Amino acid sequence: MIRRFLIILALPLALAARAKDTIELLDGEKITGTILAVRGTSLMLRRSLEGGTQAEFSLPVENIKSVTFDRGAKLFELLDQPTVPLPELERTWTAEQPFLALPGSPAGRAGLRMADQLVLSGERADAVKALGALDAIIARGPDDEIRIEAAALRPAALYFAGQPEKAVEAAREFSKLENTTPAQLSRARLVLGLAALGELETLVEENPRWREDARVKPRHDALKFSALEHFLHPFLFVRQAGDAEAAGLYYAARVSRMSGDTEAIERYHLDLTTLHPQSPYTNQTRDLLPTPPTPSTP
Repeated sequence: MIRRFLIILALPLALAARAKDTIELLDGEKITGTILAVRGTSLMLRRSLEGGTQAEFSLPVENIKSVTFDRGAKLFELLDQPTVPLPELERTWTAEQPFLALPGSPAGRAGLRMADQLVLSGERADAVKALGALDAIIARGPDDEIRIEAAALRPAALYFAGQPEKAVEAAREFSKLENTTPAQLSRARLVLGLAALGELETLVEENPRWREDARVKPRHDALKFSALEHFLHPFLFVRQAGDAEAAGLYYAARVSRMSGDTEAIERYHLDLTTLHPQSPYTNQTRDLLPTPPTPSTP
């Protein structure tokens, strides 16, 4: 039996529910009204009764099969767009986050897309904000697919938030999960590549003559191989890897610049221009290309 708690409120008709949210319970019953909030493990719903009286129902979230928000169709249509401005995603996440735990809520998708854009910036403050959204989705989101997507993005958020050790640990833990896609695993591998790249950059900075140092060069070559292996995996072995493929090509170009391999940078830039012309990683890779000499004035 589905438990309900009813609170009768003598509210004016003008405050009657304008929206028609629909809640489907596990027993198949459907209830319409206005969803007010999620408080703990209960959902608060307002319904109109005869005579203009309003009633607030408290329903245990565990008894809810799905929720269809009156505003949901427009929000899902927005979130289905190829590009959505970050401020719009942030507003949507803020408004919908209280309903994250409800099956059918657009909050998870909004938070995931927001976090994706924030991590893409590479800025620490953005990554910290993304991490908060991802952790909330993983902890309270009811959609397994979205929770796995959040877990796939979390290592990158940790890395750019200044927690590289935790990022590597999270990436390795994610690689052990079942029911993940190759594209999701590619995101985790990018973090392992970033860790290798960071160590490589430190080694080169501390050992500027690494090519001539028999003790340092083997470590340099091992780190370079490890970084390229992780970065190029989406491009070489995963179809439709999206941002992971573009990011991998950019960071592979970063590795090549450290060893002065201009031809490799040009190849990666050509691949990005062909496959991901609109990606910000394409412009960033172009910036790695050597600047042609300025023609001398006769």
